[in-house]
Amino acid sequence: MLLAPSAPPNNLVVLINSTVLNVTWEEPNFEDQNGILQNYIVTFSIVGSLEETVLEVENTQVILSGLQEFTNYTITVNASTVVGVGPGVTASIRTLADGE
Repeated sequence: MLLAPSAPPNNLVVLINSTVLNVTWEEPNFEDQNGILQNYIVTFSIVGSLEETVLEVENTQVILSGLQEFTNYTITVNASTVVGVGPGVTASIRTLADGE
């Protein structure tokens, strides 16, 4: 029986700049994938904002650019199979002020 992943991606790392975030992660453990991973869903938003951006990516890295300086963001990464989207891993970070 096919299922969505039962665990989130592993080892979420966010490298921070003033307006760019380099986000990397590893796929969920094999026994938690429950099928062939199709893509990853990356969701990010300014903390407290109702507006969020959702990206579908096929690899385990994404660069988020054009962000606001010295601003708190929440980033969530979920793995998905043809059946559905699994649980996510979340990081809350603050971009740097220009020149940091």
